[in-house]
Amino acid sequence: MSAIVDNNDDDDVCNVIPMDDLNNEWKHWYCVMLEKCNKCNFVRFSGCRNSIKKQQQGCADGVQHSNCDNRSKTEVNFCPSLFCKHDHLRTIPLKVNNEMEVFCYGDEINGKTCSLAMDKSSSCHCCKQSDFGFERTLVKVKKSELKYALRSFPADIDRTDHSIIMCSCCKAIGFPGIGGELTAIKNGHAFWAKGDEDIDGVDRLIDDWDIDHTPDCTCMKETGDDVGYYRDIPTMLTRNELEYACRAIKRSSSCLNIVKKSKNLIDNFQTQLAVLNNRLLNKFGECVDDQEIQACIHELITLLTHNEAFLSVKGNDFPILVLSNIESFIVKAKQLRQRIGKNGWGRNTAKAFGTLLKKAKSLRKRRSSRKSKVLFMPDSFDSGLSTFGKKKSTSSTSSSSEKGVVQAVDSGNDQSKLRIRSSSS
Repeated sequence: MSAIVDNNDDDDVCNVIPMDDLNNEWKHWYCVMLEKCNKCNFVRFSGCRNSIKKQQQGCADGVQHSNCDNRSKTEVNFCPSLFCKHDHLRTIPLKVNNEMEVFCYGDEINGKTCSLAMDKSSSCHCCKQSDFGFERTLVKVKKSELKYALRSFPADIDRTDHSIIMCSCCKAIGFPGIGGELTAIKNGHAFWAKGDEDIDGVDRLIDDWDIDHTPDCTCMKETGDDVGYYRDIPTMLTRNELEYACRAIKRSSSCLNIVKKSKNLIDNFQTQLAVLNNRLLNKFGECVDDQEIQACIHELITLLTHNEAFLSVKGNDFPILVLSNIESFIVKAKQLRQRIGKNGWGRNTAKAFGTLLKKAKSLRKRRSSRKSKVLFMPDSFDSGLSTFGKKKSTSSTSSSSEKGVVQAVDSGNDQSKLRIRSSSS
C-alpha cells in the first residue's frame, strides 16, 4: 500500500468546517482535496469522474463494481456511476479514521470496497508509480480561481510545472500568473514567466502575489498583510485535470451551510450500512455451502471496517450499527450450521466466523451505546437511497412508508437486524 502524507495539521489551520457557514460569502468557496504524486508532483482533484466513456464501460476509474458481469451471489455493492450521473468534486468534509476526507452526495458504501476516499493503493495516473506514495492536502478554492487557471494555461503545452500559492491559515489557494499565463517552475525559479530569460537577476517572491482569503481567515486581521502566511505547493498541472475541475465544480457542494450537509451525509452513510447489513444477514441465513458463508462473512467484516472508520465522528453521531446484536447473530449462525451440517461448516469457515466476532466485539467495546432515535427499517426503504439529498414528497406515499416502519417494529423482526433513524424523531 502506498504511503499517504496528510498535510492538514489542526494547529495552523482555520476550521475545516467553518464556524459561521451561513455567511453568504461561503457560496463562492469549495473545500477540495488535492492528491499529489510524491514522485512527479502530478495533481488530481478528488472527485467522482463519470465521463461518457466511463459510463459506457460501466465502472468508474476501471474499478470492478457489483453491476458488472462477474458479480458474485453475495455481493451487495453499489456502483457510484449509477448515482453520480455527472462529474462532481468531493467537497463535503468528514473525519474518517481520524483524518479529514471529502465526500459528495453520490458516494456510496459498498460491500467489498469503499468508494468514499482515494484508492490509497492505486498508482499515479501520470508516472504510474505506486511506491513513493501520495501527498494529500485539503484546500479551499473559488470557482473563479479554477477558471482563471484554465484560461491562463500555456496554450502550446498540455502539462506544466507550477507553484500553487496557499494561505497557511485558511488553506485558500491561488494560481499565480503573469501577462495572462501561469508561472512555471523553471531554471531554479519557483515563479518563472515567459521572457524572464531576457531579464538579468529576476527572482519573484511568493508574497508578490495576492490571493483571496476565506471569510474566517485570521492572518490578515492579525498582521494586516499576508507576509509569512503563504507557502507554495510545487505541482505538475495538466490541462485535462483543470478542465475536469472546472466542469465538476459546477455540480459540487459549496461551503455554504456545510455543517448541515456533513450531518446529512453521515445519516446517509449510516442508512447505507444498515441496508447492506440487513441484506447480508438475510443472505447469511440462506447460505447452502462453505463458499457462500465465507463470502457473507467477508462482506460483514468489510462493513464493520466502514463502521470503524467513522468512530472518530464526534458526539456519537455515527454509532456502531453492523452486527449490533451479536448474541442474536450467534444464534442465527448456530441454526445455519445445524441446517447445513458439519461438512458445510469447515475449518476455514469457523476461522472466518471467529475473526468476524472478534472484530464485532472489539468495536462494540469502543462504541457501546447507540442513539435512542432509531426504528426498524421497512423493506421498502432501499428505494430511498438513490433520491438522498433531494426534496422529499409529502404525499400519501410517505405516510404509508411511516406505517411500514411502525409495523416492522411491532411485528418482532429478527433482533440482529439493524435499526434506522426515524426521519421524524
